[in-house]
Amino acid sequence: MLSARAIVQRIPGGLFLLFMICFILPVALAVRYGTSLYYPPAPETDAEEQDEFFPEAVLIQRDGAHLRVPSAPVLEPGVAEDFLLIGWFKLRKLPEAGKRMYLLAKFDSANASSAGYALALIADDKEIHPAVYWKNRAGQGGWNTFSKMELVPREWFMVAISYYDQKKLGVHVGRAWLPEEKRLQLGGGFEFEKPISPQSKSALVVGSIYGEAFRGKIGPFMLAHVKNLGQNLEDVLQAVVTSPRELPHQLDQSSLAFYTLNGRDDISTHKHRIEAQHLSAKMFGSGE
Repeated sequence: MLSARAIVQRIPGGLFLLFMICFILPVALAVRYGTSLYYPPAPETDAEEQDEFFPEAVLIQRDGAHLRVPSAPVLEPGVAEDFLLIGWFKLRKLPEAGKRMYLLAKFDSANASSAGYALALIADDKEIHPAVYWKNRAGQGGWNTFSKMELVPREWFMVAISYYDQKKLGVHVGRAWLPEEKRLQLGGGFEFEKPISPQSKSALVVGSIYGEAFRGKIGPFMLAHVKNLGQNLEDVLQAVVTSPRELPHQLDQSSLAFYTLNGRDDISTHKHRIEAQHLSAKMFGSGE
């Protein structure tokens, strides 16, 4: 058997130099600087300045980056009270035609018959529609697509899901860049034949989760159980789009199931744990 020295002596000079460049040098660099030379981590840039509208917003800029709230019964619509979900978002870019961009979900997306709820944006040609997944454990319900909504990249918008009278599902959209009197838009509604309660043991997740990846920011987020919501729904949502960092007077701490302004702390009385998934500390309270 030839020794390593003998093998080297038999390699022509040109091939030896090529061997050094193609093999020895990369290995030496890998040892010196680590495997990130070959597998660079997903980029996370520092924010240049805080967001003026929501200074405590959470910045989402990589696949899988999201907030996770472990499942709890209070995070689902109840039987005796109406249900209201309100979330503020800012998209870095709008979803592409034919794609579905999830904003939040509380269901198992891998199971087509999974019970739970979700909110997504669906793009077709030049229009964007909010879509709500709403299904119970008996398999009743599914995706409901609402009227088109006008969105602008890098501008804040609110989406509110309401479920009241045990069978009426509605969506409202608020746009922060419009005058206050034009901010709130009704996205339409559906009335089910029978009550549909989308109870699920899945965690509530908000951010880049399924489908086309969400990139942008998450602002204040709220879940509430409200009596007779249909009677004052417009007033509650108008108050939210007018003063988005303040709790509407129609709601109080007893009605809140979950409420966060910064993506870190649930300031409702339930104090749910919020888990940051694939999010570094610098992504909280970040600017663009």
